[in-house]
Amino acid sequence: MAVSIINNDMKELVLLFYAGVPIFIWIRLAIAVKRWHDRNKSGWFVLINLIPVVGVLWALIENGFLVGDVSHNEYGPPEK
Repeated sequence: MAVSIINNDMKELVLLFYAGVPIFIWIRLAIAVKRWHDRNKSGWFVLINLIPVVGVLWALIENGFLVGDVSHNEYGPPEK
């Protein structure tokens, strides 16, 4: 008879974790797309993060350090 390492309380916690991960990813992607739109770029630029090192640095500089458009762009008015 095998002994389970994870008790019932842990199983619920693991299930809650796995249910929360897709929600977290969805929210993170939505925020990233909004930021790319703020920079007047397509939301597909979130895929640049899939390029090792260079993509992550590009996204960090573009979205973290550069200012968004101060006027209307094709994605709408600026958020202020």
